[in-house]
Amino acid sequence: MWTSVSKRTQAVLAALVVLVASCWLYVGAGELGLLRIDDPDYLELNPWIRGLTAANLQQVFTEPYFANYSPLHLVSYMLDYEINGLDPAVLHRSSVVWGALVAVAVYLLALQLTKRIALALLAGLVFAAHPAHVEAIAWLSSRKDLVAGFFGVLSACAYLRYRERAGAKAWYVAALVLFGLGLAGKMSVVVLPGVYALHDVWVERRRW
Repeated sequence: MWTSVSKRTQAVLAALVVLVASCWLYVGAGELGLLRIDDPDYLELNPWIRGLTAANLQQVFTEPYFANYSPLHLVSYMLDYEINGLDPAVLHRSSVVWGALVAVAVYLLALQLTKRIALALLAGLVFAAHPAHVEAIAWLSSRKDLVAGFFGVLSACAYLRYRERAGAKAWYVAALVLFGLGLAGKMSVVVLPGVYALHDVWVERRRW
């Protein structure tokens, strides 16, 4: 019966499996409160996340906060604040969703690389279940890793699609935009262009 389903439908269903599985794995995080390390500075003592206002947006996009420039990370807190203030349960559930979205992005990247749905599904599930990622989801201050990871991995997907389709400049533009969004989540995404260059030279054997 599964073989009678179109490849596109199979791919979408596999993505949903990764999304639901990741949310299920971390659903208990909603019961956690704020940790003593960094969470008070990023959340309780941060006046710039209390509402999605023009003043708050201008502040986080023009000034670093707590020795970091990660405006999109702070905007994600603003969106949570609009739901129910600084309710830790809402904040944690939001991080759980972000974590699931990153796992789906990893699935899409694996699918782009392998063209095999089953293998990509396994990659997404292993990524979601890997204990190294618990910190990024359970620790609210690590939301920046989730935001950057989501857009960064999608940028890689877009770049690979651009390389597959010669002349498809829209995918190249998408890769750049997603790269910029990833940078706005956390500056560590800055290494991605180097990864793309290595892929071009070592995998595709392109000349400089």
